[in-house]
Amino acid sequence: MVESSDAAVAPILIADDMEADTASGIQRSRMVEGYAGLLGAALKAPLLAVHVEKATLPSLASSQFFGQRARNTLTGMIRGGARETSRHVIVSGIPEREILKLAESRPRPILIAMGTRDHGGLKRLLLGSVAEKVIQGSRLPVLTLGPKITSLPSRNPFLPEERPALLVATDLSPAQKRVDAFALSLAKMLGARVTLFHSPFNDTKYYRALGTRFKESGELLRDVRAALENRTRRFSRHGVACQAALDTETTFISEAILKASRGHTGIIIGTHSRSPLTKAIIGSTARSIILQSPVPVFTLSLRI
Repeated sequence: MVESSDAAVAPILIADDMEADTASGIQRSRMVEGYAGLLGAALKAPLLAVHVEKATLPSLASSQFFGQRARNTLTGMIRGGARETSRHVIVSGIPEREILKLAESRPRPILIAMGTRDHGGLKRLLLGSVAEKVIQGSRLPVLTLGPKITSLPSRNPFLPEERPALLVATDLSPAQKRVDAFALSLAKMLGARVTLFHSPFNDTKYYRALGTRFKESGELLRDVRAALENRTRRFSRHGVACQAALDTETTFISEAILKASRGHTGIIIGTHSRSPLTKAIIGSTARSIILQSPVPVFTLSLRI
């Protein structure tokens, strides 16, 4: 959850890619830093960029090249005169471990911002990417920018005057309350409106617990709509404009969420626990959304 009382001191932790030495990698790094800067300006939050060098390499933390590389990445972070609140650190170690360690430091960051690329094939299946491991292991929300985001907006979309809108994908489970709490807190701080989105095709286990199946019961559909409306009222009681959206036609969940996200500034989703064999993989739905979304995706691990 974003704590408004800490917003003036708690930073946004930017996990930068030390290996981004290709043109596309450098562009991805700058994109993450740029979006974090826009969000930081809207939240009035400082930025902390961490650059992790792999422990297997000779120490480069004090080298002139990487020191200059880290300083250069901060040049375009903040728009709006808050550049003096930006700082960077270079550490050596296993990237996901060092990022998660800094995420627990004091003052505790608001969230982690990082980018991801589509690492296909067996390598991703067995090892996962750093982004996936951070998303799955972080107690903090993770702002993730996928490869579909290729440029920064000309105006800061998180500012109240731009009327930011957040799409919150909900599966109506008790674990979703953590996602709702973060969405409510972030929406209040940004002055954003919220859409609570649900696709019944995602919740066969939840519906079985209710003793029925979605396709067999019109009463269940009514109950789903009532549950969504009940959640929207909680947002409304806290002064956040909120509406419910239910897609009963699109079978593929990631496709339904991406379709519903049109016209929104960002997507908020929860990621569920995986088996021990696949615990480093964030799940096909969340991964598809991150890789295909044209807007930033905020993820929260529901296994923490």
